[in-house]
Amino acid sequence: MKFLFFLVSCFLAQFEDQNRDACNEIDCNYFQDPFSWPSCFVRGDVAVDLSLHPCRLLLADCKKEPFYAGKCRKEEYGDQIIISVESEYGLCEPSYCSRIGVCFYEYFDTSVWKCICPTGYHGEHCQHKYVARYRNG
Repeated sequence: MKFLFFLVSCFLAQFEDQNRDACNEIDCNYFQDPFSWPSCFVRGDVAVDLSLHPCRLLLADCKKEPFYAGKCRKEEYGDQIIISVESEYGLCEPSYCSRIGVCFYEYFDTSVWKCICPTGYHGEHCQHKYVARYRNG
């Protein structure tokens, strides 16, 4: 039993290290477009509406921070408070955008997704890099 616990502990530690490494690869400084989403920050029974770039939301999701895409909705039922988030968009698998862009989809049709590419990249999957061309003369 102790051996199984040790194996599970090692697996979880390795998974956390990989997740931390993946989070460190996300650099929102490369996204200079003014694009932003309605976003909700939740801490305890406090919910605050914000406007954040989808890259910041992706980073928050990776780091398990309490930021969510959508508008905050707070309802009270007696002495209970229920906070939910209403959204038209969701984040999708980063591989759709060559692992450098932010992928999002519409909740009403998850088969329709789009990439927000970082500065210097373009294409449906952020697969093309702009190349500077210089001319002499």
